[in-house]
Amino acid sequence: NGSMSDYFELADGFAVGATRVPAAAAGVSLAEAKLRQRFGVTVIGTRKDGAQFSYAEAGTILEAGDQVIVTGDAAKVRAFAAME
Repeated sequence: NGSMSDYFELADGFAVGATRVPAAAAGVSLAEAKLRQRFGVTVIGTRKDGAQFSYAEAGTILEAGDQVIVTGDAAKVRAFAAME
């Protein structure tokens, strides 16, 4: 982990980035992970095992190694991507 495969910073410090699911979020659904409350990022897409990205839903189970597209404050997106 610790890096983003894609990153784009928009106006006013808002960013979109693609990174791997950190251990702190693996093994639970997006709803259970509460990433917005815990880390200040919103997952908008997920990709498992090299498949195409799909829209994230509350019931999507995050697994170690999955790739996620997250949005939010640029500093929080970078901090989330840096997690192991």
